[in-house]
Amino acid sequence: MNDVNDVNDMKGTKGVKTAKGMKTEKGLKGWKGLKNKPDMSGTAWARRGFVLAGLAMIGFALFGGGAPELSTSPYLKFVAEVTLGVLVLVLPLSLAVGWLIGKVVPVVVRPIVQGACLATALIVMIALPSVLGYGRDATLPSALPRNYATGLWTVLAVVWAGAATLIVVRIVRRRTPKEPTR
Repeated sequence: MNDVNDVNDMKGTKGVKTAKGMKTEKGLKGWKGLKNKPDMSGTAWARRGFVLAGLAMIGFALFGGGAPELSTSPYLKFVAEVTLGVLVLVLPLSLAVGWLIGKVVPVVVRPIVQGACLATALIVMIALPSVLGYGRDATLPSALPRNYATGLWTVLAVVWAGAATLIVVRIVRRRTPKEPTR
């Protein structure tokens, strides 16, 4: 038998050939043309119009938004910088840390260390703008009034203390012999 199966023996199909293992689209009642015709209803045209209007608004906002100078918007620059930052810095760094954890950390405690590393990365990402002082204004003393570096180190110490506690508990539970249940 070749790659095309003859499906004459199926009910409701007459001489339709399909690729090996595929079902025919012709069912018991027969095939009434293409099943994937484009929707031409009023709702479908309205949806297409809304999508086009939305795309036009996004393009308008990204490329100046009606400003007298129609240069590239700072938002587009920001999106490009973030994308490059993720691809050049964050992705290789996370792959390297993951590889290092896989090589150095024992299997028993690996999930705990991975979770603590993930929590650390997220906390640092959220707190970094405050720690670096972005948004601080000398004329507004209530903007960023705390020592955020101390707060960041305190939160990270709590995360890693919790991870260390979980590691100790896991190792102790693993080494204690379990009593047989009766």
